[in-house]
Amino acid sequence: MLKSFCIYLGQFLLLLISEELELFHLPEALTYASGFSLAFLHIYNRKYCQCADESVA
Repeated sequence: MLKSFCIYLGQFLLLLISEELELFHLPEALTYASGFSLAFLHIYNRKYCQCADESVA
């Protein structure tokens, strides 16, 4: 679990550094797609969460 988290965190940081230094340009559609998918996954998680503690949701 921790290993995969560190890998994803590293990839995210590399992406941020790359965007800041403009090593390569990401298309606007990719940016919008990632934003919409994040919003969709958040709504899906809120709707179908199986949390044992209701105060967390």
